[in-house]
Amino acid sequence: MADRKITDLTEISLTSSDDILHLIDFNPSARNTKITLANFFNYIPSDLTLGNSTTGQNLTLYGQNQQGNVSWSAANDTFTINGNTNFTRSIEIGDNTINTSLVMNHYGTYNLYGEANLASANVLVGNSTNGQSLNIESPTARINFDGTSTLSVNADTTFLQGNVHFGDMTSGQDVFVWATGSTNPSVRFDKATGTLSVTKAQTVANSTGALVVDGPTMLGNATTGSDVKIMGNAADKFVSWDTQNSIFTINASTQSHGAFIHGDLAAQHDATFHFQSGNVIMKATDSKMTVNGGLNANGVVEVGQEQVGFNTTIHGVAAAGDSGLANGMIQWIAGTNKAKFVVNSTDGVHIDGALSVGADGEASDAYFFTGDAGESLKWDGTAKTLTLNSASTDGAHFNANVSMHTPEEGTGVSARRAGFHYYRPNGNSKVRIETCPFILGPGSVDTGIASAGGEVDTTMILSTEGAKPDGSQVATLANNNQAYLYAKQLSGLAQLFVMNSSGSTPGGATETQISPHNSAGEWCFNEYDAGLKRRRYINMIEVVRAIEEVSGRKLIHDTEGVDSNWVDPQY
Repeated sequence: MADRKITDLTEISLTSSDDILHLIDFNPSARNTKITLANFFNYIPSDLTLGNSTTGQNLTLYGQNQQGNVSWSAANDTFTINGNTNFTRSIEIGDNTINTSLVMNHYGTYNLYGEANLASANVLVGNSTNGQSLNIESPTARINFDGTSTLSVNADTTFLQGNVHFGDMTSGQDVFVWATGSTNPSVRFDKATGTLSVTKAQTVANSTGALVVDGPTMLGNATTGSDVKIMGNAADKFVSWDTQNSIFTINASTQSHGAFIHGDLAAQHDATFHFQSGNVIMKATDSKMTVNGGLNANGVVEVGQEQVGFNTTIHGVAAAGDSGLANGMIQWIAGTNKAKFVVNSTDGVHIDGALSVGADGEASDAYFFTGDAGESLKWDGTAKTLTLNSASTDGAHFNANVSMHTPEEGTGVSARRAGFHYYRPNGNSKVRIETCPFILGPGSVDTGIASAGGEVDTTMILSTEGAKPDGSQVATLANNNQAYLYAKQLSGLAQLFVMNSSGSTPGGATETQISPHNSAGEWCFNEYDAGLKRRRYINMIEVVRAIEEVSGRKLIHDTEGVDSNWVDPQY
């Protein structure tokens, strides 16, 4: 065959695997050889470059049919695989400088076996026009996206270490959480109303309730806050927190098994309890509790603590009393050594029942004061004395029967009470002193002078101590409606005297000795007329003896050696 140029050879447009290429082999020496296209592309012993950095070239590798191929498009730098792909080694897409993406757009199934490291790449499944489903499965769990709008996560445990967003600020998304056996979502977030609902699964026994929070819980923030409402078994039974008004409302019965603390020492808060017709208000800034309504304490009520105490005030509706306080009130004032109970009311104190000061066997004092200093009525429980200090001319006024006596002796109508009695039988006032002496004088008088040294009773004893009526003073009085009975020392004895009233009539303010006897024991008449300033003395024994001498009759009869019992004279 004559020599021909390669350029003169016939050109064909399609090749086959058995077509032969002209090849010059330099190993071991230059010579002309041939090789089939199949063997040539079966092994290319050098780098292969299509195009250059300036002018790119396209590359297409076809499979068994035109639909299955691998192509490289130089125009948009796209590598396309139309067919099944099996990678037995790791695949790296992009680098730390240029980030590229892996896009799979084909209807069918792609199986990826092994590990895919997508730490520096985005993964897109489908697009906004043509969505695609995605399944990630394990023997016990599965994540599924149906390619339309539903993402399902079926796993016993799910860890989300980071923020979780459902929807966006424009469209939002509903969220549903289902309990086992429930017919309705147990937890639901409604995007239209922004409401989170937690419903207990009625078909599942759950003694702890529908919502269990084991740890701190915060709703809202320090700027906007959030309302909270917990409903009961009726529309009017609920617990709510109103963020706008900062009001916590409990519209149901409340039971607290433990300490109840409202506020603290650093930040105090008011507390108000409303009732049908009244309320209880605790004012934090004033440290003051106000009860507008009744208060019933079936038990011990303690105000203050030992050696500290607190004042207590109960206001009334009446005008103020005499203590100068603003309104009618009852006030307990805690002091250092004593406490004061003040009743500031014109109506005083009404006790519909027994009033006890102290207890049986335990002494207690009681004081009643007037509006003037130094005036009081005092009961000394230790000394067992009742003392009245008053400058009033009325003193103690009793508009009732009054008895001051020793313990009762006897029973029934025969009971006798020794002492002073004021009583009004049939409306007629009477005063009597029963079975005891009536003493005008000090308590040191002798009363044990009855027979055999016994105590006298129903006897008036007048002491010579103290000031007696002065006739010269009585004589100057215009009042002639009073007379005087008293005892004075005379001749070393206590003698009984009387004085009549004053007046211009002779004998006014005259002092006369009753049953008078001189130092010799002789009966006499003894008087002093303050108006005339005249004293008159008559020895009556001598008068009688003078009559005996004139008449010859015996008028004086003396009996010696007899006792003090009186007998009718038989002379």
